Parts: sequence; C-alpha cells; structure tokens
Amino acid sequence: MYLTDEESRMLKGEKGLAVQKAMEILIALG
Repeated sequence: MYLTDEESRMLKGEKGLAVQKAMEILIALG
C-alpha cells in the first residue's frame, strides 16, 4: 500500500490520535 505525504503524516499522528488509529486500521485491512 502506497501512502501520500499527507497520509503518512496522518499515520504518524499529526492529525490526532483518532485519525492515527483510523489510518492504522485502513493499512491493516490493505
């Protein structure tokens, strides 16, 4: 799975914990 720069920042938690957790779930699902 390829992430954009913004998606990578979201995964690192820059947009908040809820967004970070959502990104982790999306990546886990593929």
